[in-house]
Amino acid sequence: MTKIHFGCGWNFLEGWDNTDMVIPPNLTKEQEAHIKIIDVTKTLPYESDSVDFIFHEHMIEHIDEVDGYNFLTECYRVLKPGGVMRLSCPSIDGAMQVYQNWDNVSDEFKEEYGFLTKARFINHFIYYEAAGYKGKKFSPEGEIKYVNNPDYWHKYMYDREDFSYKLDYIGFNEVNFVNKHKSQYNELKGLERRFGGKFKSFPTETDITLETIK
Repeated sequence: MTKIHFGCGWNFLEGWDNTDMVIPPNLTKEQEAHIKIIDVTKTLPYESDSVDFIFHEHMIEHIDEVDGYNFLTECYRVLKPGGVMRLSCPSIDGAMQVYQNWDNVSDEFKEEYGFLTKARFINHFIYYEAAGYKGKKFSPEGEIKYVNNPDYWHKYMYDREDFSYKLDYIGFNEVNFVNKHKSQYNELKGLERRFGGKFKSFPTETDITLETIK
């Protein structure tokens, strides 16, 4: 069984091909040996109809729309008929849901990230995590903070309609929006690490998680 984890970062999944475009910093030599370098903006180095499962989390938003579409097309090519891709990424419609229901968002989240107003939250989502963004913002303590984002930060933001349209056009048979860590496939259960550690206070609505079948 072939299972590919794209954009693995520091999250090594046992029994998977853990791949990334670069070696993340602060890894030991032993950890580096677990990562296969693959540029997802190029043709994937796998045979057509050869892969059972694909997983990527908070990766696709770091490449632009065209490269993202081509990557999804490549994932379709390498999956076996009946193979499944599971992905997770930031959600435009989810962020708008949080914005529109701001009074129900936890105080812990607002205070930790300095989101004293919902306008600050939505500007953070749109601008302050964008690739190459340069400007100033207020820190949670009210101090001026200069922003100079690297070019590999967010380049395209998705919503459910966008994914549904593109995946259907590519040829995937089903697109199912699912909950974190939940899946009908044992191989795809409990994979996400985003909502833990430093992200534990994030509203889960800010993410899309889906599974799609070839």
